[in-house]
Amino acid sequence: MQLSQNYENYAAVPAANWSSLKELRKSALHYKYALENSKKETPSLLLGRAVHAAILEPETWHDAFAVRPDGIDRRTKTGKEDYALFEAQSHGKAILTEDAKTLAWEIGRCVREHPLCAHFFSQSDSFKESTIVWTDARTGLDCKARFDLCSRDHGLLVEIKTATSIGEREFSYQAWKLGYFHQLAFYAAGLKTLYGTEPDLRIVAVESSPPHDVGVFVPCLDTMYAAEQDVADLLQHHLHCTKTGRWPGQHPNLTTLSAPRFALPLDE
Repeated sequence: MQLSQNYENYAAVPAANWSSLKELRKSALHYKYALENSKKETPSLLLGRAVHAAILEPETWHDAFAVRPDGIDRRTKTGKEDYALFEAQSHGKAILTEDAKTLAWEIGRCVREHPLCAHFFSQSDSFKESTIVWTDARTGLDCKARFDLCSRDHGLLVEIKTATSIGEREFSYQAWKLGYFHQLAFYAAGLKTLYGTEPDLRIVAVESSPPHDVGVFVPCLDTMYAAEQDVADLLQHHLHCTKTGRWPGQHPNLTTLSAPRFALPLDE
């Protein structure tokens, strides 16, 4: 099922999504906590949201964010009152500092002007920040995804990421550690289930510091196969925990702890 772009519609669907499911890579306990507790919007998360909007919705971006006034000290009673009034007058807009707003727009501009990205994000026949909902055939679990960009024929799926470095070695490590490949595998599984398509996958990565270098990456087949297997295992683990009602942490059993290898004596 394809839903609207409205985030509230997406959030209201009772289904497994990747932002929570990835916590199962740590433990079932971490997943259950993420599921039951909404994530606080830190400055870095807010900046990431502003970057995505600057890339995907530049025409409405300036109207979606408000700049926090200088000189308001929220440690004082007067400052708290002044800030509360400013929030009320912002009518639900996300509030950024002037520096954060400038940075987000500049990062977005660099991405939009990259030759490959300009082709992606200028297409009028693409879904941006829209939602799909499907049922995983192996486990029967309901799943949902909200992807950055997908072509209307479901043949192209693009995810946007910020990074400290887009050097191939550094970014490949980040992409595996943070589950970017797994996220694409999860989303692609949804599109295949609903539409029978196997989309081309792309990761658009941009450095968060100037000069905001941009790279467009194609995940290799071996990597995606490994990610797909991991995602399948996570869904099975999710099903098992749901059935048993047990959500163990990382070390449910006695665990041997060793020093790092460099600290151990060399073998003779």
